[in-house]
Amino acid sequence: MKKEYADFSENKGITINNFIRKDMGEDSLYAGVCTLNIEKVETQKIVSINGSDRIFIDVGYKIVKLYPKKENYIIISYFNNNYELVGICFDIVKTINYEAKMPYTEDLMLDIILTDKKEIVFVNENELNESFKNKKIKTEDYNLAKRTADKIVNRCRTGEQLEEIRQISLKCIGQ
Repeated sequence: MKKEYADFSENKGITINNFIRKDMGEDSLYAGVCTLNIEKVETQKIVSINGSDRIFIDVGYKIVKLYPKKENYIIISYFNNNYELVGICFDIVKTINYEAKMPYTEDLMLDIILTDKKEIVFVNENELNESFKNKKIKTEDYNLAKRTADKIVNRCRTGEQLEEIRQISLKCIGQ
């Protein structure tokens, strides 16, 4: 498992400006939120979804990372230069350390993307299965990833979650 930091510092090809971290308070479903503006990228992050390539990270794009309390995922919303939602990624993780100086997670490889067209797409599922088969991850971590994925898919089936997350994320970036 690798650590992933809120400011993308483990991704050397991305330069961030205007990183903001905000605690959400006791009454919120989220421990906090981090917002980022992409200033420079060496290579765009492109995700192929059902035969169509979509740009998720590029110069001028905005990213909102929501850190739910007591969950094994974070929610990452990607917006283009015009504040249009590109997609929402549920990054499935073993642990979230939001209280650290720079929030980080221990990634379990499996991601679920909810597109602006309400499509649900699994990313890195083969990588997770191969890691399990080759004993690079423990059975309990593999099962945690699968259970969390099922939970996310069940919540996203109606599409209501897409609009709710989009609205929260836009509010976080001042739109």
